[in-house]
Amino acid sequence: MNKFFKILLLVLLFFSCKSKKESAEFFKRGNYHFKINEPEKAIYFFNEAINKYPEYADAYNNRGLVYLKINKSQKAIEDFEMAIKIDSKFFEAKFNLAKIYSEIGKTKEADDLYEETKSNYLKSSDFYNFYGQNLVRINQIDNSLLSFNKSLQLNPKNIETITNLGYVFYLKNENEKARIQFDKALKINPNFPFALNNLAVLYAKNRDFNRAINLIQDSELSFDIVVCNNLTLFYLEMDDLENAKIYLNKAQKIEENNVYTKRNAAILMLKTLKPKEAMVLFESIEKTNPDVDYLYYYLGKTFKKLKDFEKACKNFKIGAQLNDNWSKLELVKCK
Repeated sequence: MNKFFKILLLVLLFFSCKSKKESAEFFKRGNYHFKINEPEKAIYFFNEAINKYPEYADAYNNRGLVYLKINKSQKAIEDFEMAIKIDSKFFEAKFNLAKIYSEIGKTKEADDLYEETKSNYLKSSDFYNFYGQNLVRINQIDNSLLSFNKSLQLNPKNIETITNLGYVFYLKNENEKARIQFDKALKINPNFPFALNNLAVLYAKNRDFNRAINLIQDSELSFDIVVCNNLTLFYLEMDDLENAKIYLNKAQKIEENNVYTKRNAAILMLKTLKPKEAMVLFESIEKTNPDVDYLYYYLGKTFKKLKDFEKACKNFKIGAQLNDNWSKLELVKCK
């Protein structure tokens, strides 16, 4: 190698080392501002870290976590994917990506990532909690129970796992077991919003709507899409259309195309004597999302309003087979 190329190589190495060092300083500052809940400043410093050293996988991962915190899910996904592209063995980024994939419905991709990272999280209660949630979403209920129980073995006071375990019992129609889990979570934190919401859903299953509403109306999740839709449903079933419209409007502002928001809009049509319009919307939901809670109950109610009693009973029967208590009550009247 001639002298010129030796000097050039040394200069390049010098600037490379300098860039990495500067990048690391920006990365530390980004972490600091993230820790003290200053997301905009954290993003600025992570941006600078990446600008100085574009192959900085940790900076992409941590910036992704900030984006998640401020509800910029797509940007978070892009950052986690980039972190993994740079470092294919970056299991923390894979775990983070698995969690968000699961939430947006990419459950198969999430399952693959959880399987890839499992060996790195054998002692993590949180890992088995999130893994269990994805197993619920892909309808592997028995495996989800194993995962949640493993999570609780590692941390018996993991409040999210306790709540999720209760939800699985709810899905299995083991209502008393579900209630015990939700109560257990609320003993740890009386204001834990997810346990409150699930307990409210359990009360509503037995048509105790006043009790359900009192639990969640003023909770931390009162502006969450799930809670808004639950409150809309509860008020609709109480024929309190004024309050139902308030929460339906909130839900529509958050996510108008949410399938439960559409279901509730159809119920409101039914309640305001527009059964034909309601039927069109219910049937469109059934084509793409037949697993929506109480869908067949409301299809039955709509056919009943249209005086097609045979189809009404047929839908109540489907709902009853899906362990829908409300459909079971209506099906008795068909006999």
